Amino acid sequence: MADDDRAAIMAKAKETLPSLPDDFVHNDFWTAVAATPLEESEVTYYVDLKRDWCIGLVPHGGYLAGLLAHVTKQHMSLRHASFDQSDLISQHIEFTQRTVIGCGKVLITELHLGRQFSALRVQLYQQHSKNSFLCIESLIRQGNLKKEAAAGGITLETRPILSSIEFPDRNSCWEMRDPDWLYAARATYSKLVLLVPYDADGTPNRQRFGPSVREQWVTWRGNRESNVKRGFDISGLAYLADAFIPLPEAYGLIGNWFPTINFNLEVKKGPPKDQEWEWLFMRIESHQIRHGRCDIDVVFFDEDGDLVALSRHVALIVSMERNVKKKGEGKL
Repeated sequence: MADDDRAAIMAKAKETLPSLPDDFVHNDFWTAVAATPLEESEVTYYVDLKRDWCIGLVPHGGYLAGLLAHVTKQHMSLRHASFDQSDLISQHIEFTQRTVIGCGKVLITELHLGRQFSALRVQLYQQHSKNSFLCIESLIRQGNLKKEAAAGGITLETRPILSSIEFPDRNSCWEMRDPDWLYAARATYSKLVLLVPYDADGTPNRQRFGPSVREQWVTWRGNRESNVKRGFDISGLAYLADAFIPLPEAYGLIGNWFPTINFNLEVKKGPPKDQEWEWLFMRIESHQIRHGRCDIDVVFFDEDGDLVALSRHVALIVSMERNVKKKGEGKL
């Protein structure tokens, strides 16, 4: 892409993308995913989708996945505490309608309550022009990772996805972040510190695998900016599964929106000693980007090099103008 073309695209993107005011009060993850049970229903929860967890004006897909995972955990603890199934085991999400900032309703259907795993259908609805729309359809399996590990089920050795020598030293990484004008418009990414390895020649881009692969260490930005340190719980994993600067931008594709249309997450291992992960390592890879659609595989590891979770996405590449249009004008 010629420099003049790139400059024109970036100038248009700056005009299109809304940013937060300087005095905006940001919400942490646990505030942003908070849910209020409806008194007259045991399966309905009210939520409030936050402006600072958006890409442009659309709530971020990973944030929404984390919200549904959190509401499901809350539901199992509130309604079925005796099952002791507070852990997300797997999640499949279909984004059927574009969501908007503001209130929504989460409806849970208990498909099966089991001794080892429970299956729940979790749906997010929002109101628009006096009509209620199904925005997200999700199937979630809840269980208990500690009990699963202690049960003595069959375990077989498999080929490692990454060897320990491939894990980069965080102290030898650089922080990857958007330029200031884009950083403010994609507020959800501002919640994280993303540390990416240098190339062998010392340049701040890892091209060992080409632009379709990225490796990064990640932690909450608040851990650097406050004395209150928090890590990622399993609901945070659901957010992280979709929380990375889009791979097509490594090809120079600037000024687009990359909405996720569906993704799956499977959790292999819980956080250490009922705590949280302060740092996680992610490998993100696209196998094919064609005709405006791409697959994305995400693999998570903890600081010990153990596999934590696997995720697979289908995402689109569309104009950012579709992000900022009023609901109904920019349907996917």
